[in-house]
Amino acid sequence: MSNNILCIVPNTLFRKSFIVKICLIYEIDKCFIWEYTDFFCKYEYNKKKLILHRASMQSYFNNIKNIFLECIYLSFSDDLINFLKPNDKLFMFENIEFISRKNITRDIIFITSPSFLLTNSQLQKIHIFFKNQKNTKKTIPSFEQFIKISKVYYNMEVDLKHYEHASNYINTEVTIQSLLEKRPYFYNSFVKEAIAYVNNFFSKNCGDCLGFELPIDHNQTRIFLNDLLKQDKVFFELYQDVLSCSLNIGLLNPNDVILEMNKHDVQSVHYNLTYYLIYREYKRYIYIYHYLYVLKCCNPLGFQKSTSYKWNNCTTGMYHVHITISKGIDSGILTEREIVYILGHSMFLHEIHPLDAFKWFMQSSINSYEWFMFYTIYVKVYTKYNRMLWNTSENILNRFQIKGKYDWPKILDDVIITFKQKHKLLLKQKHQKI
Repeated sequence: MSNNILCIVPNTLFRKSFIVKICLIYEIDKCFIWEYTDFFCKYEYNKKKLILHRASMQSYFNNIKNIFLECIYLSFSDDLINFLKPNDKLFMFENIEFISRKNITRDIIFITSPSFLLTNSQLQKIHIFFKNQKNTKKTIPSFEQFIKISKVYYNMEVDLKHYEHASNYINTEVTIQSLLEKRPYFYNSFVKEAIAYVNNFFSKNCGDCLGFELPIDHNQTRIFLNDLLKQDKVFFELYQDVLSCSLNIGLLNPNDVILEMNKHDVQSVHYNLTYYLIYREYKRYIYIYHYLYVLKCCNPLGFQKSTSYKWNNCTTGMYHVHITISKGIDSGILTEREIVYILGHSMFLHEIHPLDAFKWFMQSSINSYEWFMFYTIYVKVYTKYNRMLWNTSENILNRFQIKGKYDWPKILDDVIITFKQKHKLLLKQKHQKI
């Protein structure tokens, strides 16, 4: 006897009501909740990222197991194929992480995922549009413009220029923990079990298991989203990174965000959140359609160095880099600006190879999903490198409130001058455009 089996992996933890509809449509009677190996073992992930995956999956399993005749939880060490019979039909949600399906050696029926605003066919139309319009740059504004034209913009009619009105700096003294003080504490039995699990199997990974403060189910995520929509825009980036974690594992989807946005009249946050949702689609587009091209162009200056002991132990000699590394590894939370303008900037100036830089960020941040980090590191830091050369200590001090009586601004500016002199001839050449 064959079964119609739904396999749910760490980044497809969609709402129970949605899963029920899918089961009725495809007559699914059995489910596997699988710790797909790439989400646990492909890199030496930050412990808090692994806690998030384990706790959210265990909570999810407990929530949806009663809607199936049989629901089985598989750990990262289990091979899915061993649990399938020859005639079983395997269903999975479309997954950007499954471009290479080396761990699954049988046919899969893919179901459209609610993780993004654009369907695969709509994204393909955008790609064809850019391909035919050779003089149109593949920028976020032009990407957004096509979305408007194609009428998939929903209720998000806001100009991206409003994003520039966001706060000019991030207060490094404000942490996610301090923002969560007045909110229900997210620690529960699932988090407790996940901490023990990670300490047992991933004790050598970076970070620690203390102070885990991320939502792990749909109700907690809804609370967090509502709090974000009530906040002043100055805290947006700190909230955004946590919100992004929930979006990237399926506890929240873009349509949920839009529906909640329509219930609140806080325009400053709406502009930022709208930009973020479009930016997320843009990252996906670059990853799917320009993967090989970006990898080919991402090291125009021929960097060959790797991150060293100094990086992981905060002894590079630059205070602003040290406090960001320490905060990022301890909390697992790194904003995009911190990744690009502090850590990525320093890696570029120290001639760290793009592949090695990418690996470091994949192992340090909770939001380390390849499609999500790809554009940020390979394009914003390494391919469009002009911003790295003009990012002086004065610019960093304007963007970030960094305290401490240290001489890092002078050290940084000296490094930039030395770098420009060393690569003077290469820098005269026109850098690659994406």
